[in-house]
Amino acid sequence: MMTDLKDVKTTISQKMQKIGRLGIAYAKERVKDPELSTVQYKVCVTVYNNPGLSQDSVSRDLGMDKSSIAKLISKLMSIDVIYRNTNPKDRREYKLFLTEKGLALTEEFLCYMFEWETRICEYVGVDYFLVHEQLTSILTEAEGLIE
Repeated sequence: MMTDLKDVKTTISQKMQKIGRLGIAYAKERVKDPELSTVQYKVCVTVYNNPGLSQDSVSRDLGMDKSSIAKLISKLMSIDVIYRNTNPKDRREYKLFLTEKGLALTEEFLCYMFEWETRICEYVGVDYFLVHEQLTSILTEAEGLIE
């Protein structure tokens, strides 16, 4: 058991990110229509959780530059996964929504992510919903430190 910081080779955050990437790979292998890339799924999940979100907000939420998000959204629109509407209050801003196809793909993907995360929680002997609640609290606290 590690008891000294010098024994730590990777941070908890790095390990959590890797578990997340492995979960995405797990889910992508199982989705019936695996035409989306990892980052495209991230965009879809962000829009799924926040219908009507602006492209700029997606860019901020994912920590990606606006031009990369614009290209991703353009591709997602071309394959009928996302559509956008002009914001009536600001004609320069687009609001993003999932199409029926995008909604189905995202929900299937999220089911497999839930399956993955549940398996991880069972492996370490913790309740999924308790961990989810605790991580949500930690995230809220961490965001408050940055803002």
